[in-house]
Amino acid sequence: MVILIKKIDGTTQPYDGKRVLNSLQHAGADIKTAQDIEAKIQSKLYNGMDTRTLFSYAFRELKKYHPVTAARYDLKNSLLRLGASGYPFEQYIATIMEAQGYKTQTNVIVQGTIIPHEIDVIAEKGTEKIMVECKHHRREFIVAHIQTALYVYARFLDVKKNFTTPMLATNTKFTPQVLTYARGVGLRLLGWSYPKGNGLEDLLAQYKLYPITMHHMLDQRIIDKCLENNIVLLTDIERFTPKKLSTMLEISETKAKQIIDSVDGYWNPTTKREVGRKK
Repeated sequence: MVILIKKIDGTTQPYDGKRVLNSLQHAGADIKTAQDIEAKIQSKLYNGMDTRTLFSYAFRELKKYHPVTAARYDLKNSLLRLGASGYPFEQYIATIMEAQGYKTQTNVIVQGTIIPHEIDVIAEKGTEKIMVECKHHRREFIVAHIQTALYVYARFLDVKKNFTTPMLATNTKFTPQVLTYARGVGLRLLGWSYPKGNGLEDLLAQYKLYPITMHHMLDQRIIDKCLENNIVLLTDIERFTPKKLSTMLEISETKAKQIIDSVDGYWNPTTKREVGRKK
């Protein structure tokens, strides 16, 4: 019997156990753990189960085996939690651009032909100078619509004497209409699963740019304190002594040390790469 899973957009697709296994292993679960969890998921399946319920069950089971691996599996939701103001996400996108060799500036006022504009991120490399507009969403089902793409390109037309390329970056997905429009006008896009093989989640994994919201020991109050103090990446925590971090986050020095010490577990020791914004 084919079990249909309901996607966020309302469409359905057959349940794919191999896809679940791959996602668990991609997060760092060993094959035996992934197989055990997938078997438990199969016992809970029902026709019309939504993807959010499916993910939540897999996440809870994985967390029982290894909290750090579960945090990597929860990457998309970690990005959704990356601050209400949007500013931490702008910093995050700047970090991604820096990891790719760009020099960046954030929140810069640029005089256009008609009016001044505040540009979220300016990224420069060689002859490239990219105007990056960042749109952070706090809910997974909110996607970047055509109105946003039109707005970004309209701003670019007023400041294009200062830039070579416009870019729209978001932590969720783009509608098909946005993809078509972007190809037509030369608007670069960066989002979840786009561009294929080089989307947001691919770059985060490639450069180990894990957000602070992934840390399994931090509640929302501490996360907010981190973001207030410009701590956006997990690697940012390692810049502080336990005493300094405890004062900054208003927690005990013992807990601060535990938080710092546990950061190393988010990487395989043989592949850990220290990449972060220069302070």
